[in-house]
Amino acid sequence: MSPRCLIPGLVAPAALLLALCEDHPCDAAPSSGFVAGPNSPIAVGRGPGAPAVSDFNGDAKPDIALLSGSRSETRAGHNLLILLNDGAARFSASPAGRIDVGESPSEVATADFSGDGNSDIAVMSHDSYLVHLFLGDGKGGMNRAPGSPFPAHNGARPHTHALVAADVNADGRTDLLTTNAADDAISILLNNGGARFTAAPGSPFPAPRHPYSSLAVRDLNGDGHIDVAAPLLESGEIGVYLGDGTGRFSPAPGAPYRVAARPGFVHADDLNGDGRPDLLATHDDVGMVDVLLNDGGGRFRFAPGSPVRTGPMVWGIITDDFDGDGDRDAILNTNRGRSLVLILGDGRGGFTESDGAALETGDAASRLVCVDLNGDGRKDIVATNEGSGDVTVLLRR
Repeated sequence: MSPRCLIPGLVAPAALLLALCEDHPCDAAPSSGFVAGPNSPIAVGRGPGAPAVSDFNGDAKPDIALLSGSRSETRAGHNLLILLNDGAARFSASPAGRIDVGESPSEVATADFSGDGNSDIAVMSHDSYLVHLFLGDGKGGMNRAPGSPFPAHNGARPHTHALVAADVNADGRTDLLTTNAADDAISILLNNGGARFTAAPGSPFPAPRHPYSSLAVRDLNGDGHIDVAAPLLESGEIGVYLGDGTGRFSPAPGAPYRVAARPGFVHADDLNGDGRPDLLATHDDVGMVDVLLNDGGGRFRFAPGSPVRTGPMVWGIITDDFDGDGDRDAILNTNRGRSLVLILGDGRGGFTESDGAALETGDAASRLVCVDLNGDGRKDIVATNEGSGDVTVLLRR
């Protein structure tokens, strides 16, 4: 890896979704096909959170946004930071500098929430029900939206995790979903236009017990409406909730699905080539991946060989054909150590860990996305590293 690049004043990024591999497939390669970016790793400060990627300054080059200080016990360092791309995957801090996002920021989502053509950013606070919205100026700057922050719930035990942007009611405006872990519920905030949000009818809807750190948001039953899969940490299950196209959700027939203890992260992709989104799930503090195949109607069955055992504990998931054999594979972060894990798919939903395919990162890589950062037509990887307080950029050769 190249020496750490210190960016003066850089403390936190939060980013937008250009090709977010946690919910969309990406085109990458195994470890032998990657090299560190020009100024990777990039120091960003304590406890960087999940990255998001979008063009924040209007130059048609994907930038990175993320949070730093998300694990800090004090207000200092709770910031949103945007890293601007020079086109060769060399990043520098936006002139906007550090953007104060309030207490305990933990997740970001990005989209053009206001409809003005610029990329905006939503930030969720772990210890409250509030979602903070920042509107992009198209030059790399952000301004707090009128009416922000927006309450996602009115409960008494805020413990908020996943934040996802999606148009759940098909009105052409991007809405927001959050998990309320302590309340056993998922909130839906509808975008009423002009980036103003109100709770959807029936929101929050129940998702017992303890929906955790991700939501897979796809059409899971083929009816054209957005559905949701959620890891239910305390019950050891994967919940599947079908949308009706208005922002209301209800449990799918046959759901939830019992898995091993403490599932915390879920990802959707077509793993067996039948055109239906399947599910992968990882667990808190164990090296295990559940594989659930979709029958096309939103019902799931375990793939042969599920769960897949990995050497280290694994967490975040991105998927694509990484070894070039035409089958979907997965790369997972370990949250410990300094490498990622590659598991190779057989095209039928089975996976095996690839020997010696470690991708080097900083310490305790927490979340992953992939996107073409240098314009060569090949998707690259961005990993935020909680332990070392930096961001790793891995470019496909």
